[in-house]
Amino acid sequence: MAKRVRKDQGAAVRAFAERLRDLRRERGLSRMKLAAKAGVNLSYLNKLERAEATPGLDLIARLADAFGVSISELVSNGKEKDPLPALRQRARENLDAAINKADRTVLSLFAVFGSLIDSAISRNR
Repeated sequence: MAKRVRKDQGAAVRAFAERLRDLRRERGLSRMKLAAKAGVNLSYLNKLERAEATPGLDLIARLADAFGVSISELVSNGKEKDPLPALRQRARENLDAAINKADRTVLSLFAVFGSLIDSAISRNR
């Protein structure tokens, strides 16, 4: 049986692999959890992170969705723009979704949590 020869992937594929791995770690996701969220086989995700495979556009879109980022944010190196506005927007969306589903007890906890956040921000200024 012939031995598989590993192709040298281009710079774009290596950059994508690094960005994928960095985003996954930033989000605190295991490879298994990301694979499940994006609907991709775990072994294929491992190959993507090692730049041993090139994803199709449909998979790039699913990965971006799993991370909660745009496709352009996923395929960029992440250094072009300040991530703070995107983080704020994501936080707003997540909080709005949680608030809309919350009952009285959870909403009371949100109020307490909000006070704690205000105190922490005031101390850090």
